[in-house]
Amino acid sequence: KAAKGDRSWGQYRRALLTERAGSVFIRPAKQVNPKITMIVKYPQWYDRFHLFGYDTQTLPRLFDEVWVGTETRGRNTRRYGFVQPYEGFVNYRWLADIAGDKIGGAWFDHGDCGEHDFLDQAYTSVLAGAAELVFFNFSNLIEGHPDHEKVIAEFDRLADLAAFVRKHPVVGVPAYKPVNSDPGGDMYIMDFIGMLGIPLVPVHTFPQSAPVIFLPAQAAADPGLLGRVNEARKRGVQLILTTSLLIACPDGGELARMVGLDPNIQSKPTRAAPAWANGMDVTVDLESPIEGRPGRGNILCTFGDKQLALLIASETPSGRIALFNTHTYSQADFDAVGEVLLCPRPLGLLDMQGPALSALREAFGNGATSLEGSGIPAFDGPSCVTFHPFGSQSCVIQNFNDKAVNITVTVHIQKEKPGRFVDEFSG
Repeated sequence: KAAKGDRSWGQYRRALLTERAGSVFIRPAKQVNPKITMIVKYPQWYDRFHLFGYDTQTLPRLFDEVWVGTETRGRNTRRYGFVQPYEGFVNYRWLADIAGDKIGGAWFDHGDCGEHDFLDQAYTSVLAGAAELVFFNFSNLIEGHPDHEKVIAEFDRLADLAAFVRKHPVVGVPAYKPVNSDPGGDMYIMDFIGMLGIPLVPVHTFPQSAPVIFLPAQAAADPGLLGRVNEARKRGVQLILTTSLLIACPDGGELARMVGLDPNIQSKPTRAAPAWANGMDVTVDLESPIEGRPGRGNILCTFGDKQLALLIASETPSGRIALFNTHTYSQADFDAVGEVLLCPRPLGLLDMQGPALSALREAFGNGATSLEGSGIPAFDGPSCVTFHPFGSQSCVIQNFNDKAVNITVTVHIQKEKPGRFVDEFSG
């Protein structure tokens, strides 16, 4: 505590680990062997790095390579937290955006992996851009873990996909998370949005040229955010903000006015019944009890005799803007159950379906005219199916449900040219 002084624990630990990385590991190693390659490997809990010393600004500069944990394991189990498979993609792509040419491979393990989880981790890592995969740990390999046969059987497919991704990285809606940024009530929100079939791609700098931008609470770490938002609106950019961003950002009042809300909005997590429940025992967590009304693109929930908003969509002279009023996890949720790193409980958000799911995807530009010229297909299907489009008219779809599902992909084809669609894995 004396060493920490007036700093937060996160600031103290980041400074401490940055100094120790140089004085204890890198400089002594380089003195003995100047040709040694020193690697920093980040775990998968990207929204907690800043609390525990994993500085995402200083360490990639100090080390020769950056490797990334994509060990999401089973998504429906408590043992390792209710971590969603999309988290591996988010973590790798975000750190790759920061590390640039220093990015290395992906690292995942066998812990808590069900029938398909280990192989899914491999595919998710390759989709994110990993050129190498490391399995932890060696004893599992020696003992003959059953999932290795699946990876071996599909190795050629993984290699073909990796070669394709190197030339055609996955594209999508940029989600803005600056380095060492705090998530507020939006912890791991990108993972859940990705599991709803929305192709989020995290970035650490503000995306200047994107037609659609997602701004969660993490974006509040940018002191110039309001100015960037104003410039984006002048360009007609479609924006999706979260309530937690309005609360966390120093200019949150002005952002609230953009979406037509009282600037004095407060965090008051509320569990409400969604309109899509259809008799199911499902609730969703709202960041604030904001009253909503029916309207095109809006998603409502019931709390007592009130209609509360999960999504508010508005058409303005400066373009479309939406407020996503969800609450994933906050520090208080972790403290309540004694969790330190991983998701403390499942979320009803993943049960979203029907018109509500379509409205959310539309808010993120799925099928919107802003994306038509990009060659990105439009996707429709149930939740827990991920959608990874590429720059060309290609995409990869993964089904994480426990049963087969029907999905629809709409592709723009040029007039007077025949449409020919090929499954690249089977030919």
